Order: sequence, then structure tokens, then C-alpha cells
Amino acid sequence: MMPSAICLDGDLARIIVFFKILPTAAIYSAVHLMTPNRMRAQMFALLLFVDATIGLIFGPLLIGFFQRFHTSR
Repeated sequence: MMPSAICLDGDLARIIVFFKILPTAAIYSAVHLMTPNRMRAQMFALLLFVDATIGLIFGPLLIGFFQRFHTSR
């Protein structure tokens, strides 16, 4: 029995989230270890700002792209 498209989309979303979250701990700990004590909070805030900004810019674009790609078939 073939899985439905909704099931495949959910599995794809889980895989994407897993690989998005995978390097997060290593990146945050590397920033924590590389920066001096007085700049640590500012660098962490900058990292969170850049991560959120990229997510807010490319997240809706990717959703629209995949929706258009999926419905054009």
C-alpha cells in the first residue's frame, strides 16, 4: 500500500527539522568558546538574530516554492 502525500510531506518535514536542529548545539557552544567573556552575550544575541532573520526570510519562500512545485505535478 502506497503512503499518502500527506504522510510523505510530514516525514519530509521531520527530516528537515532534524537536520536543521542537529548542528545548533555545536554552533552555540563554539560561539561560547571562541568569544571573550565580555562579548559573549552580544555574540549570542547576534547569532540568535541572524538565525531568526534567515528563518523568517527563507521559511515562507521555501514553503511557497515547495507548494508550487508539489501542485504543479
